[in-house]
Amino acid sequence: MKAILLLSLLFCAVSAWVTYVPNYVDNKPPWCEFCIDLAEKLKNALLGGEDLKKVAHNFCKEKMPSSFIEVCHITVDKYWDKVVESIEENTNFIKICIDIC
Repeated sequence: MKAILLLSLLFCAVSAWVTYVPNYVDNKPPWCEFCIDLAEKLKNALLGGEDLKKVAHNFCKEKMPSSFIEVCHITVDKYWDKVVESIEENTNFIKICIDIC
C-alpha cells in the first residue's frame, strides 16, 4: 500500500507544479483533488485486483492537463519499480493526501 502513497505523491508534485493557482479555493491547492482522486482509484484498483500500472496510466490520460500527459506517463514508468517494491505497506493514502493539503 505504500506504493499508492509514493505514486500519489509523485502525481501530486507534478500536478502541483502544473496546476498552481495563486488563489486557492477553500485554502486548498488545486492538486489536492488530483492526489485524493488518484489515491482512491489506486486503492479501489488494488482491492479489485486490477492492474495498478494501467490505472495510473489511465489517470494520466484522464486527469492531467494535455501538455503534461507525456510527463505523467514517463513518471509512472520511471518510478514504477519503487512503487512495486513498497506495495506491501498498509497506509491510509487518502488521509495522507488530505493531511498534505
